[in-house]
Formats: sequence, C-alpha cells, structure tokens
Amino acid sequence: MTSLAKRGNPHRLRHRKTQRGAALLLALLVAMMFSLALFFKSANSAAGNYGREQATEEALAQAKAALIGYAATYRDTHPNEVFGYLLCPDTNNDGVSQLNCGNAGQTMIGRLPYKTLGLPDLRAADGECLWYIVSGGHKYNPKTVPLNWDTRGQIRVEDSSGAALADPNDASGGAVAVIIAPGSALAAPGRPTGNLKCSGDASNSISSYLDGAYAAATPGTLTAVAGQPGSSTNNDRLTWISARELFAPIARRSDLLGTLLTQLTNCLNLTDAQHIPATNKVAAGMKWVAPAAGVDEVVAALGCPLDAPATAAWANWKDHFQYVVCNPASSNCIQVNGIPCSGAILFGGRMVNGNPRSAAEKLVLANYFDAGNIASLITPANTFTGNPLYSGTTPESDVAICLQPGP
Repeated sequence: MTSLAKRGNPHRLRHRKTQRGAALLLALLVAMMFSLALFFKSANSAAGNYGREQATEEALAQAKAALIGYAATYRDTHPNEVFGYLLCPDTNNDGVSQLNCGNAGQTMIGRLPYKTLGLPDLRAADGECLWYIVSGGHKYNPKTVPLNWDTRGQIRVEDSSGAALADPNDASGGAVAVIIAPGSALAAPGRPTGNLKCSGDASNSISSYLDGAYAAATPGTLTAVAGQPGSSTNNDRLTWISARELFAPIARRSDLLGTLLTQLTNCLNLTDAQHIPATNKVAAGMKWVAPAAGVDEVVAALGCPLDAPATAAWANWKDHFQYVVCNPASSNCIQVNGIPCSGAILFGGRMVNGNPRSAAEKLVLANYFDAGNIASLITPANTFTGNPLYSGTTPESDVAICLQPGP
C-alpha cells in the first residue's frame, strides 16, 4: 500500500475537519442565541416587574397626597369644624366615602373612596382596587375630640418580621391612615370572579384581598403588615401617613385657629363692658396666675360668646392655652412684648421637631411654652413674649396676647 493510502486522503481529512468546525460553530451560535434569549427574557421580566411596581408606588403616592390634602382643607369645606379630619372608607365599593363609620374612636377599614377624593380609579399593579384604613381619632364621623397636632394615630405598621415601621408610641405619632395595594391572590378561596371593577362588586371580604388579619379595632390599635412583591405569604404593598405628616401642611396655615384668638381676647379683655368685670373674673377662679383653675373653666364661667367655628376650635385646642391676670389691686402688673397689661392669653405652639406630644409630655407645662414664658408662669414673674397672632411660618412659636394694655 502506498504511503498516501496509509496517511489517508488529505482532501477527505480536510473535509471532515471543516465539518467538525462548522458543527462546533453552529453549536456555539445556538448556545449564544439561547443565552441571549434567556437574558432578554429575564431583562424584559425585570423591566416588566419594575414597571408594575412603579405603577403601584405611584398609585399609593397619589392616594396619600390626596388624603393629606383632604385633611389640610377640611375646614374650608366644613366651616364649623377644624382641620385634620379624614374621611371614612368606602364599604360598598362605589368609590364614595361612607357618611359615618363604626363607633367613636374605632379604627375602620374599607376601600379607598377615590371619587370623594377627586381621584381617578387608582389600581394596584395586579388590577385590584386600593384599600384604606383610617385611625379612629382622625375619622370625620363620628368625630373624636380633641383633634390637633398632638393627636396620635392608632394604626401600627409592621414589616414581615414584626418590626414596627410606624407605631402609635413612636415619635412621629404612628399611622393615622394606611393605603394598601393588594397583590395577586395567594391562596384558596381566592377572590370573587370578575372582580376587576370595584364599582358594583358585592364582595368586600377583607381576607379575600389582603394578606393579614385586619379587623376594625374598638378603640385600640389595628396592625397593618407590609408585604413584598413575589412573596408567597404577603405580597401587599402599602404606604401610610403619620400624625406628624398629616399636620405638617395644616400647621403652615396662618388661619389655623380662625377667629378664636380674636373672640377670646374680646371676652377676656378686662375693658370689655359687655362681660363680667375684673373683680368677678377673680371670683370665677382667676387670681394672679391659676393654671389649676383651667382656662376652659374661666371661658365657661364667663359665657364667652364664641361662634360655631371658634367653638369647634376651642374644643380641640383649649389644652394649648393659658390665661394670666393681675390681682385687681395691682393693675398693669404684666408685660407682654414690653407692653404693660392687666392680663394675657398664651397659646403653646407645635413641638419644634413637629412630633405630637405623648400623653406624658402633655402633663408637663414646659412642653408647651418657651423657656421665658414657662419661667413667668411657674414663678410667677411678669414678663411674657410671643407672636400677637398665630403664625403659620413659625408654628412652634408661642402666641402672647396683651389684655387691657396700659398707657
């Protein structure tokens, strides 16, 4: 056999090598295309999930802003009330808030009343309607008094581990409202069929939509649990409003107290001949300075003619007031912003950090007034300072009003 035959045909060898190379290249191309397909599928899925989550977050943020706006303008649409009240949930799925909900102080849950808030039909990423919890101390009917920037929320918000995200006992005052975007149904029996439209849907079963043991609390604290996308136990997303957040825009309103200060001044001013004279004011419980008597008792004893808006403001804000008056034998014994006076009305401003006062903090006079005014109230001394009217630009400042200014 020739040497060529022993070595094999070189043309055939080259052909087989070419075939193996082409096959290998084809396999690499197929693998690359498969990898690219997986990559783009994963990327598209991630982008889709991000878009869905973004849509949910935007819906929650829009609902939150609308609720804060509602509370911050409540007295504008209800002239004989005060700012800060939130509407009841929608419990019959027509997008409209109920006119009343539960008992006084009872925290309530239902769907977000988007129509009453003037919102579009907001939805979670899975097409479900938003849910809404309102703290019993902040709902508009039946009302709880007082409602002011020291009123704490009754809703506790937790993460899946049970750690508090918002708590009625924390500095921000807990949650006064929670908005929930339900994720897809996780377990049987699931949700009623055809529930892609809130309006007219007869079902309002909390357990069919929310991953938590939600129930109306009387009065107590209701707990909301924040879930995560893709979770097999809780995929609900939520946001909440703290007491501090709710009153931030309200505190900036210079008309917060309306005409209350003017009407109080007219009633308590020692020169007002229409009301009880100075000697009777002392007999009604006021001497030099008498926090123990309580300014509310003095206003009641005098029968101060407050109109309906001022009466509502007084009922909700009277714990922020102090009234001091000279003994009749020593008129003009007080100075307010350097002016001799026979008496003074003091209003304690918001906490500097914006947090609501705790129950313990409310018992300490020093937590309401500036240091100089506190010293004069406790000693008692005779010098008080503060804004002549409430200021929305400095809500933490004291208000100090001179009664019967001297020469």
